[in-house]
Amino acid sequence: MAVLIFDFIVTLVTVEHVLLALVPLSNALQAEECDLVKAVTDARVVYALLQAERADDMVWDSLYEKSVAIAREVDIQPSAPRHFGRQQNRPNVPADNVSSFWRNMYLPFVNHLLTELDAGLLQANPRFPAQKRIPSAIQSDGLSSDVVSGKYQAFRTSLPVDENVFSGNVQDGVSGGQTQASLSTAQRPLAHFKEP
Repeated sequence: MAVLIFDFIVTLVTVEHVLLALVPLSNALQAEECDLVKAVTDARVVYALLQAERADDMVWDSLYEKSVAIAREVDIQPSAPRHFGRQQNRPNVPADNVSSFWRNMYLPFVNHLLTELDAGLLQANPRFPAQKRIPSAIQSDGLSSDVVSGKYQAFRTSLPVDENVFSGNVQDGVSGGQTQASLSTAQRPLAHFKEP
């Protein structure tokens, strides 16, 4: 049975611990009322937590000890894969002992998560305030010129207009002028699809 080998146990304990830190962030990102700007703040907290745990040897030691304790309950000895010459289909990480071998597997996993958090949320941060442009998210009091300018700067390479035209379009959308006109124009071609 695959679950009765130390490889599975140590991987399960490690992955559970690391991914547990991502659960609140994942739930926030999947919520119907997701605020991406707040999610970036939450992502920074998770990022800092993962970095701190990665640097703390005691975290790995406790994960390894927990794995060993679970393995003992089912009479499994801690072990690392055997190394025979040049291996091509599994990692052959040099290590002094079993704990070091598995720690060398844990570190790249955490590094990968840190890289993905950084690339997917932290570096994309300037684009997230654009969610406020969605009609359901726009406040009736409009948007400040600083917010509009920030949105333009985040998307300027993708926009075919200058900042003044963009600002005018945003303010028209907030007041309902352009948005209503666009909606009525978009609905006209669909009129012939209405059921009798």
